[in-house]
Amino acid sequence: MSIVRYLSMAVIFIFCLIAPGTVFYYLSPWGIRPDLMMIFIICFSLYSRVRPALALAFVTGVLTDLYIGSNLGLYTFTLCCVVLVSIRLQKGWEKEGRALVTGLVFAATFVGQGVMALLAALSGFGWSLGEGVKMVCGVAVYNALLVLLIYPWVRRFFWEGRGWKGTRY
Repeated sequence: MSIVRYLSMAVIFIFCLIAPGTVFYYLSPWGIRPDLMMIFIICFSLYSRVRPALALAFVTGVLTDLYIGSNLGLYTFTLCCVVLVSIRLQKGWEKEGRALVTGLVFAATFVGQGVMALLAALSGFGWSLGEGVKMVCGVAVYNALLVLLIYPWVRRFFWEGRGWKGTRY
């Protein structure tokens, strides 16, 4: 990957870290905000191999855990699980269709948010079952709707960019 690609990914990471607490604070129906970092990791894992996707998930997870101030490893473990689920779900099909990518993002986000809710419950966070289900389903739907909107940019950035169309990094 070129230096421009690394810088672009760093800007996307910073946006995914800051936007849920700023922009999406006002766009949060029923208190549900999208998990932009999870969308970023899922989209990256669609167009990459397992090791780079897991490495990115680990690094972004640790940095996000440090930024949020949550239990160290909670988000890291969740993002690594999401990468493995995403790569497993997308094996053998083309990433051409918006509906397929949206469905995959919904499924991977649902699993990731479920893992996060389970880990949060085991860590002692006081969530009720109804709150947990609302957050897991709500974030999965919100992420899927956002991917419907941003799919052309995601495809252009990860798949059609700068001469490495069809290759996986």
